[in-house]
Amino acid sequence: MKHYFHLLIAIPFLISTPVFAEMAIDDLLPEGLISERNIINFTYEEIKELEEGILWKDSLLMLSTIRQGVPYDWGGDSWISGIDCSHFTRKVMQEVGNYYHNYMTTHSLKSVRNSNGLISVPIDEATQGDLLVYGYYNSEGKWSGHVVILVDAEYFDGQFRGLVVGSHGGGAGVRFITFNGFPDFYRQPHLKLRNVLRVSF
Repeated sequence: MKHYFHLLIAIPFLISTPVFAEMAIDDLLPEGLISERNIINFTYEEIKELEEGILWKDSLLMLSTIRQGVPYDWGGDSWISGIDCSHFTRKVMQEVGNYYHNYMTTHSLKSVRNSNGLISVPIDEATQGDLLVYGYYNSEGKWSGHVVILVDAEYFDGQFRGLVVGSHGGGAGVRFITFNGFPDFYRQPHLKLRNVLRVSF
């Protein structure tokens, strides 16, 4: 049985801490931003219902299920001590043998068109295993970004549509989530979809 946890975070004041690429965006919300997402804890038996019969994608779901609960750590690259969003996507892809050549931050991923083993595709053509890259520049020109892996664009948890997996800030860590604004915004109104990337062999 799936368990749903609704997280609602509203911070009504301006945070002066500078926001850099890969910062824990769930912990640093500019004035007026509201975080609204559901964390969904899957068992392996439950996640198998979303498998497509493609070996690397099925392995991706299995490994992501096993990694649920690994803490978020900005700049981290460890399944034990913690990992951030862009290291998660590269690391889990590498483990299933379907990975892009070199690690890239969200700031770099947002601009990729066809390089580093990745190709940009339209959002209406996105399929399981594609990377969704979100981000924005604040008033000081600092970039804040997030990247997740699409699991099921049509998934509906009773509140939000679209299921992704990634390493998220705000105490979540590696989790499957749905979120308000999918697929256009990970965090409304600023943190919008910047790129959709597919690993190209």
